[in-house]
Amino acid sequence: MTQVTTYLQDFGWLSLDVLWFPLLIWSLCALLVHLALRWIEHGDVLYHYHLRVALVAGIPLGFLASGAAGAISNFLSTSSSSGQLSLLVIQNPIMVTPEVQHAAQTIPWSDPYLWIGLVTALLLAGGLIQLGRMAWNYYRISTYARQLNLVSLAESELINVQDLRLNSEQIMLAISPKTDIPFTFGWRKPVIVIPAFLQQKPEKMRMAIRHELMHIKRGDFLVNGFITAMKSLFWFHPLIHLFDHEIQEYREISCDSEVLTDTTISRKAYASLLFELAPKNSLETANLVSMAVHQSSLKKRINTMMNVTETNRPVVKSVLISLGLLVGISGFIACSDLQSDGLTNDDIQEVQQNMRNAPSSPVQPLYVIREDVNLDGSYENKEIAGKEEIEAISRIKEEYIRSIEVLKGQEATDLYGNQGKNGVVILSLIDKQKALSDLKIRR
Repeated sequence: MTQVTTYLQDFGWLSLDVLWFPLLIWSLCALLVHLALRWIEHGDVLYHYHLRVALVAGIPLGFLASGAAGAISNFLSTSSSSGQLSLLVIQNPIMVTPEVQHAAQTIPWSDPYLWIGLVTALLLAGGLIQLGRMAWNYYRISTYARQLNLVSLAESELINVQDLRLNSEQIMLAISPKTDIPFTFGWRKPVIVIPAFLQQKPEKMRMAIRHELMHIKRGDFLVNGFITAMKSLFWFHPLIHLFDHEIQEYREISCDSEVLTDTTISRKAYASLLFELAPKNSLETANLVSMAVHQSSLKKRINTMMNVTETNRPVVKSVLISLGLLVGISGFIACSDLQSDGLTNDDIQEVQQNMRNAPSSPVQPLYVIREDVNLDGSYENKEIAGKEEIEAISRIKEEYIRSIEVLKGQEATDLYGNQGKNGVVILSLIDKQKALSDLKIRR
């Protein structure tokens, strides 16, 4: 049980740097952008759709950028021969034998890092369960699609897609009595499923197919899958659910607007189709790109499409602005990385684990503590650590360790004589007194 508790404490501290801090930075950025989008609500709906997708995409890209920034920082630090913030990499690290724990330890329920680790583990477990449900729904839909009688759109001769620059032979069409909403499933070989009752209404059927073709042209199925995955993984974050709802809304409104750039389509007839589909349900709308309409957004869709005047949509401009937003948020998260200069959390934790496990034996390395007294990079204070100090420093937070230097062989004995024959580990601390007062309690 003690080992599990220790793992949760370490995981709690690690998750602050790796997960919660980047997620906090993203949340603040996303909230500010969302408020700005609300301020320009009357702008083109395509901007609203793309910018919100970019906001959600900023989460994984921000994590990657943060990790890359930390890796680059560590590489530059370890490859540099100058400066006090450096970690000396050794080819043959000092090996120590783990100490046998004799006394039973109680669980430190007052340690906040234990609770952070526990909550984080539970939230991530819930995210994995949600991802599993998402995968199961996709499997159900793919099984359903395989049972349909599929024909290529080119063979159906219901609609001409040359103006959309799509290969109609790669797009499959099916009529199904088991769905009430037209929807699209698949990427490489997309399938458009049309409810059977629309067969008696050829004009509305053609409009429904046109709507789904716009989704295929824009790659909305992949975008929807990505957003659904993010909502599943970060199911606990309210902003993700807000953006998911708005993305679905603006996705359909922008698609309506693009459909109506075709002057041969009657806006009145198209509005009638939306009203007809409003009360109906699809198989699994969260995983599908469909014409499903929330009653709350129906009026907004009708009003927007009635005011469409442009025949050319600002697709390229909208995508470029969204990419700029995505890069900006990711860069901001990367620049706010919490990793220690020149050291990775793994480096620090490995040394601290060795200190915790180091037995009182002749093979134990000599631990030397030096303190940055003036917080300016100078180390005037240097002392050989005793057993109690070694145990205490093995548990301090990584943020107080500025650098770790390992000496071996002749170099160690030249500086510390016979005491350094088993190697020397020099830990440079920032404000030792504060570090110890902020010590995590593990008893």
